[in-house]
Amino acid sequence: MQRTKVEIVIPVFNAEELLQGALNSLAKQTFCDFKVILMDGGSTDGTLDIAFSAKGLLDIDITSERDTSLAHAIAKGLSKTNADIVSIFCADERYVPNALETMVKHFEHHPEAVAIAGNQEFLGHAIDESEMKIGKFSPYEFDLVRHLQCETIWPISTTFFNRRVLIEDLYYDYTAPLCPDYELWARLGAKFDSGRFIRIPVVLAHAFQSPVSTSFNPDSFDQMVSDKLWHLGRFMAHRPELGGVEFENQCRAGIHLWAAEQLAAIGGSSESLLKHCTQALRYTGPSERLRQVLHQSRTGRLTRDVDGSLAVLPCRENQLSRISEGLSSVESHSMWIGAKVHGNGPWTVHTSPDEWGYSAVLNFRPDHISVASFPVQLEVTLGVLKGSIGIGVQDGNQILGEVIIRESTDSVRIGFPFDSNSDLCLILRSGGVGKSRVQILNIQLVATTY
Repeated sequence: MQRTKVEIVIPVFNAEELLQGALNSLAKQTFCDFKVILMDGGSTDGTLDIAFSAKGLLDIDITSERDTSLAHAIAKGLSKTNADIVSIFCADERYVPNALETMVKHFEHHPEAVAIAGNQEFLGHAIDESEMKIGKFSPYEFDLVRHLQCETIWPISTTFFNRRVLIEDLYYDYTAPLCPDYELWARLGAKFDSGRFIRIPVVLAHAFQSPVSTSFNPDSFDQMVSDKLWHLGRFMAHRPELGGVEFENQCRAGIHLWAAEQLAAIGGSSESLLKHCTQALRYTGPSERLRQVLHQSRTGRLTRDVDGSLAVLPCRENQLSRISEGLSSVESHSMWIGAKVHGNGPWTVHTSPDEWGYSAVLNFRPDHISVASFPVQLEVTLGVLKGSIGIGVQDGNQILGEVIIRESTDSVRIGFPFDSNSDLCLILRSGGVGKSRVQILNIQLVATTY
């Protein structure tokens, strides 16, 4: 029986502070029959020295030449691959030691799969590899429409592609410099049944959540949106069966709302966020997704002009009306070993020693209020004094809308949609770091006037 072979494409440019860690994670793999294809864009630092020093540890092919973009570098690397399984790996990422072994075994069980993706954990700082885990991403079930509308994103860094199935379909379109994965997933999703895109509930890689990465750099989003719109236009031009102008406008709005959601999550400027919300409004009107972005980011509001048309305007503090103080309790349960709550407003919560251990419940039961005519949310102001915490809405055994917040000298405000017909329960837990500490400064119910 022929042995499965793996090839890993790594695009780099002036990445001397990051590359060594990435290569070390490959050298530690429990599956050893793989080749690294490193595409250097003409680095002027010590990147190439690090790459060539790995030749004794890894089967590595190194090419150093100018390229036009990250997408171009990956495209050239993919063109060099011919192994059974192919992945794309960046210098700010680290595979767990059994990542390749895990994927080879899953492809043996799913030879028909187009791609298999696992989970990814995020680390906080790009240089310190002992930095705490501050978040986790699990891929959603693949859906072409939701992908085109940027409601769900399939990861590249924890995806392995089946070259036996894809053959000539595994390539990057680098005519736009960023987001070639948007075009790749759209093209593959249109050709292959969604059941052939397989998810596994296993962490395969760690990635550094840093402005070094385009995905976490607020200044990159205008270009990313422009490139996604470019790919969308070309894709839809050849597939009229997916829908007409109305569907394409929904996709365009979704791309802008994706940018707004990401900017809200990484602390981008309110001006940029509202610009993308305004563009989304022009394409599809006041969608529920747009309202959610404005609610949760608390940066803007919908209002009507004198001609009756809707517009997005910045949200001023006097447009928020405090309508209740209904917090009943912040408490921990005896089953959450090691978790403690001190104080009676503000409250200090010491989280469980477990990385994702449940630690406190925040119950909110507002009495004698009528807010049915207002869009309302529960606003929590807190400061993480040590480590990292997660907070979200309890819904049975799930945590909905969870936000991961890491240690900072600044307090943050988070909004959760509120239904006045039912009580609201928030769950607070360790956010990837056990024994974290957070101070809950204020909790209030607010109504945003539109």
